[in-house]
Amino acid sequence: MREDLNQKRFIQETYRIVKDEGLEAVSIRRVAQELRCNSASIYQYFSDLDELLCYVSLRFLTEYLQDVAEGFRRSENSLTTYVMIWDRFSLHAFRHPQMVGKLFFGKHGKAHTEIIRNYYELFPEDLAGVDASLRSVFLDGSFRRRDYHAIVRCVEDGYFTVEGAELLNLVVIHMFEGYLDELRDGEAENAETLRKSFINCVEKLVEKYRLK
Repeated sequence: MREDLNQKRFIQETYRIVKDEGLEAVSIRRVAQELRCNSASIYQYFSDLDELLCYVSLRFLTEYLQDVAEGFRRSENSLTTYVMIWDRFSLHAFRHPQMVGKLFFGKHGKAHTEIIRNYYELFPEDLAGVDASLRSVFLDGSFRRRDYHAIVRCVEDGYFTVEGAELLNLVVIHMFEGYLDELRDGEAENAETLRKSFINCVEKLVEKYRLK
């Protein structure tokens, strides 16, 4: 195998193909062709194409991390931070529904934490400027636990009961997946309209369950 080929190089090249030509243009054979290597070389680092695309999906969320980091610095409290994270995440996720769907709801769901942590070891610059208290949210592969990392701070600050937070956590996660599926299935033409509808629902649920 060529000495200049490594896991990071395969992720970068696959990201370039997806960004320039779309997800449908990607295949193991195409990536190998672009890097002038044998297809078997890719399997030294990834179990299959879906796992490679999980890594690539995180590249599409780099702007989201920086967006949230900036929003975190401006947020007044844990409650506004919780809503802000969903607002920013839906903004970026709904722009790339297929990629985000593969990462959080695809076949490699049980390996998400390992994939995410390995990715940020390869690309630590993507976490530049992200507050340490937020990193635990981003490094957890469980989609439900990622949300609960944020909402539990609201419990600590007296905004929700534990029971209310757990219910809100469950409802918002399933609601997000449903909205994302609409985009992935091509049923919604306007991603921004769908995003506004989702955030409106999140805000109404927060108001329903908040204590103060």
